[in-house]
Amino acid sequence: MEQICDLEEGIIVSGGFNECYVHIILQAAVAGLACIGVVLGMCVVRDIPRLRLPRVTGIDSARGLCCGLLFLVGIAEFLVGVSSSQVLNETSGIEGGCIAIAAMAVGFWQQQEVRRGLGEQFSLKIWWLLTTAAQVLATYDRASKDSWVALGFSAGELVLCTAATAAYLVPTGRVSGQPSLEGDGGISLVGGAQFARTISTRDPSPEEHMGIAGWLAFSWFTPIVDLAYQRDQEQGKLELTDVYPLTRKNVAARQLERLDQHWQVELRKEKPALLSAMTRAFRVEVFSTAWVKFINDCLHFVGPFLLNRIVNFVKHTGFEADEPLWMGYAYAIGMVLSSACQAFLMAHYFQGGYQTGMRLRTGLILMSYSKALRVLPWATPPKEEPPEEPQPQRRCCKKTPKKKPALPTGGMGQMTNIISADTDKFTFLMPYFNLIWSCPLQIVICFFMLAHYVQWALFAGVFVMIIFTIVSSTVAGKARKIQQEAMKAKDERLKMEVELLKIVKIIKFYAWEVAIEERVKELRNKELKLQLRYKLWNVALFLSFSLSPVLVALGTFACYTLLQKKTLDAATAFTALSLFNILSFPLGLFARMARFFMEAAVAKDRIEAFLLSPEVSARPSTVPDPKMALQLQSKLEWPDKSVLLEQVDISVKKGEMLVIVGKTGVGKSGLLYAMLGELPIATDAGKAHLTGSVGYCSQNAWIRNATLRDNITSSSSVEHDDRYEAVLDACALRADLHVLPDGDQTAIGDRGINLSGGQKQRVALARAVYANPDIYILDDVLSALDSHVTTHICENLLRGPLLAGKTVILVTHSPKAVPLANRVVCLEDKKVSFNGSYEEFKGSGAVNEEVIHEDPENSAEAEPETNSDTKKDSKDEKAKETKAPASAPAKKEKAAAAQEERRSGAVSWHVYGAYAKACGGVPAVGTFLVAVALSEGSRNFSDGWLAHWSNKGGGGDGVAVYALAALVCLVTGLVYSTTRVLVGQRGSRVLHEKCLNALLRAHMSFFDLTPNGQILNRLAEDTNILDYNLPQTMSANIIWFWRAASIVVICMLVGWYLIFLMLPMFLLYARLAKRYLPATRDLRRLDAAARSPIFSHFSESMQGVSTIRAMQHQEQAVHTNMGRLETQMEAYYLSNTAARWLSLRLQFNGTILVGAVSILGIYLSSNNKVSSGLVGLAITYALRLTDTLNQVNRESADRETQMVSVERVQNYVTNVKQEAALRVSNSVQPSWPSQGNIQVSNVKMRYRDGLPIVLDGISLDIKVQ
Repeated sequence: MEQICDLEEGIIVSGGFNECYVHIILQAAVAGLACIGVVLGMCVVRDIPRLRLPRVTGIDSARGLCCGLLFLVGIAEFLVGVSSSQVLNETSGIEGGCIAIAAMAVGFWQQQEVRRGLGEQFSLKIWWLLTTAAQVLATYDRASKDSWVALGFSAGELVLCTAATAAYLVPTGRVSGQPSLEGDGGISLVGGAQFARTISTRDPSPEEHMGIAGWLAFSWFTPIVDLAYQRDQEQGKLELTDVYPLTRKNVAARQLERLDQHWQVELRKEKPALLSAMTRAFRVEVFSTAWVKFINDCLHFVGPFLLNRIVNFVKHTGFEADEPLWMGYAYAIGMVLSSACQAFLMAHYFQGGYQTGMRLRTGLILMSYSKALRVLPWATPPKEEPPEEPQPQRRCCKKTPKKKPALPTGGMGQMTNIISADTDKFTFLMPYFNLIWSCPLQIVICFFMLAHYVQWALFAGVFVMIIFTIVSSTVAGKARKIQQEAMKAKDERLKMEVELLKIVKIIKFYAWEVAIEERVKELRNKELKLQLRYKLWNVALFLSFSLSPVLVALGTFACYTLLQKKTLDAATAFTALSLFNILSFPLGLFARMARFFMEAAVAKDRIEAFLLSPEVSARPSTVPDPKMALQLQSKLEWPDKSVLLEQVDISVKKGEMLVIVGKTGVGKSGLLYAMLGELPIATDAGKAHLTGSVGYCSQNAWIRNATLRDNITSSSSVEHDDRYEAVLDACALRADLHVLPDGDQTAIGDRGINLSGGQKQRVALARAVYANPDIYILDDVLSALDSHVTTHICENLLRGPLLAGKTVILVTHSPKAVPLANRVVCLEDKKVSFNGSYEEFKGSGAVNEEVIHEDPENSAEAEPETNSDTKKDSKDEKAKETKAPASAPAKKEKAAAAQEERRSGAVSWHVYGAYAKACGGVPAVGTFLVAVALSEGSRNFSDGWLAHWSNKGGGGDGVAVYALAALVCLVTGLVYSTTRVLVGQRGSRVLHEKCLNALLRAHMSFFDLTPNGQILNRLAEDTNILDYNLPQTMSANIIWFWRAASIVVICMLVGWYLIFLMLPMFLLYARLAKRYLPATRDLRRLDAAARSPIFSHFSESMQGVSTIRAMQHQEQAVHTNMGRLETQMEAYYLSNTAARWLSLRLQFNGTILVGAVSILGIYLSSNNKVSSGLVGLAITYALRLTDTLNQVNRESADRETQMVSVERVQNYVTNVKQEAALRVSNSVQPSWPSQGNIQVSNVKMRYRDGLPIVLDGISLDIKVQ
């Protein structure tokens, strides 16, 4: 280097320029200018918000392409220059590094210009001109010297610099002032809806303003770890108020906006593709983590290279034989630095991957939810494909393109599955997405380095690899087909369970528990059979990749010793073994990556089919006649083309009251659906027009899980509101407020558990009235009310001032309401049999008892009213008296919905015992542990034999033993994998069956107090974890503990002195784990608990979707869904950050051990106290410790957090109060009943514990006639 940088010679020397000036100083100055400019520029523009939808022009793409290609060429020149002095000298390597740095800095600034909408920078144009001039000098100098490779690099760089200069001199046409992500504009959804963003009022996360050092070390998360540990010591736990809010880049609104806007672009195409929309929306995050992965992969191979140098140094052979002692220590320090860099890179790579997965999942959930608000309320069967024409005979080598199978869309089961399971597939995929190119890259580099050490014997290993690749691709295709069938079976099972929860009261009334349980078990068994087939195919996939490194090593070493007749020395053996260990990572992950890609592909198809499913018609257009409020002229058909009503011609004037009557099932509700636009009307079948806003109240009252006032006003405000007070009086709700414990601030639980049937109907009616729309569409709202309450509604609401001048369309059969109509429409035999005034209707023959009749007294209002059983709706309706404030009642017993239970502390050993018992108890678990020991022990034996073999000369006679070890690995691996699948399958089956049985035998009060979302969370999300994740995590946790222990044992063989290092290291590990576990455990529980409100809100929205659409409350519904989703995202993001926080600190433990073993081995070898084979084996295993401790941490955290699902399911199994046995032996005589008498003696009853007695000492005797 001193000869190159001889500055005394001047700039011009004989034969050209001084290389130090032209290729180092000049290029470094150009790169320095770029870096300084970017740093200063970022300081200026850091507060400029990014654009909502950056507009990338063709010139922007050309600039980015030039920068990227220039970076790659510079990196290639750097790597060749520093590694091969015979091809290029160090000057070219330094020059390439400078160019790569400059290109990366300018490319980064180019991204900021596009994403922030910055104007053209004149200084950047000048920089490119200077760079091109510098490159002209460099190319001229290379051309004047005999270095064709260097000239090729310089010429390529000159061409790219020239192209980039031209691209930067051309204006981009970018328009400044576009709306930013932090702007006030709303987010547009498919369908044209707009809604504003919510901004958290909490203090921002420390991650937003953390310095570079704290960001690299995840120090911003340390306060959460300390707080969780402190709470754990105090027998407490983290709460949702303790977690940090999401950063601006992670908020849910931003993810929805990005994905939805690209999806709108796709919808304009003939064949929309969800994959294209996801790619364009999130490619920046994926590519940003790709650079981190690329650098980490390159550093991954520094370890084997330095290992070879150290083993040769210890053995005093080869190039290293004459090197001084300090060079050996330098190699050891190099390994330490390499491992430390990898620790930072891997931690931030996985952090970015999980963050991208979270963002993608969030966008998909919100898009699916907003789509669910527009989808037809009936499940849509897949479109029938026209019969395929016979294809001409094709040659055998050509495949007929396969069509994507049509998928049924709609239905609560499928939509719940999409929200709970399908979107999660992308969360698991994204951390491993870059492996699609990283794995092949690592394999190629491995083979390149192996070729250097074992020559052409490598091709034996390549041949084995090709065989395994063919096998794995075949297996993956079959597994994907089976998984599609399994997901359909899961949809059927979830649909059944959702319906079960809706009609659980009817099931108990009719004692159908056993029949329903058998039906669900039948669907569950069908699902589990398909799952078992899928998992067994995955076993073959797992074996083909996890065992391939052993078989590749066998083929390579056998060819090296038997065919090439060479001896396998320690340096070659353990360098190759280290490379094979690196090779095992991409090969082992191929199975997991293939599974993730298959599952994500299936999920993508299902979500795409749902997003493309038919939607409700757009709201009818305005009536041409300004005097009319509604016009409907059409033949009405259901989506399956069955006739609803023949030709309908109905017009309603503004301010008119139209009453629709008819027999039950004649199509009255369907007619209202057509008026609202819920029922599609073909263009050639007729037309519908509607002018003004709509207040809709369905026949089945829709009640939200909120306060009574919030249900009516859709607002949490408690300020005085005259209209609200008037609505309470008109809807006969005033007296009910005195009974409810907190008045109108009483929390109404899921499905309105605090209210009777009549009260629920009046609350839903009050919601429609309070909205003050132009048109009221009321679907049989009086049928659920007592006679005297119906009279009050007719007199004070339908004839009252609140509806004066309003258009009212009422479906009813009440004789008290029909006379109030301006016009009456009667439906009969799928047609309109009468359309005229009430006076004409009375004189017609359409009036009969089936059309107009009085309900029995107290028919619905007398349903169990929980804590509002004391009726205040007397005949004279005391609500007309003095008005008490709505929110100031006397305090009474509350009956609010049960909050999600969340335990504190570590998962109990009783939970682990329950899971082990479900898996088969001691015999099954013991067999599994033996299988793990045999599988991992056989691998340790094969590595140990390799060390022994190389120390004994490495002749061909050792191949047979190594082959036998490989065969044992194959057999034991098959036994272990199959056992894991069968044991895990049994555990998930038993726990689900116990949970289902506990739910069906639970008291009705449990369902009254527990929102459906909490129950569905167990049956969907937690069951999915039990089916797929937990068995694999449990087994992986045990395996990685075994491997960590084996590393310790092998390293101790180098020297017992390492115990003085091992002891503090593992004490530090134990302390870190103890300090970390409370945080990850509490965050996982917060995450699990926060998912239930998402499911509850989704289920609640689907029950009232027609009301939401009719009253145009989609914006509010999406806002609520977004808020609940962000609450879950906060816990999920911090839960993943906890794993990165610990893994980074544990990886430094591994780095210290690698350095200690290397330094100790070098020291002992200088005194001939240790063999090179043992040093090689110890360093090889120590190199694994970084990844092994990371995996131990990751799998332990995953095991602890996934066991929370077992804890939650087991909680229902053991803690849900059960009813009496279905059958009681010897309770009655065989001759019973001998008479038909019914006797009730002094019965006292309350609806559930904590509520007042409703039947107090009732006695009666009903005798047979």
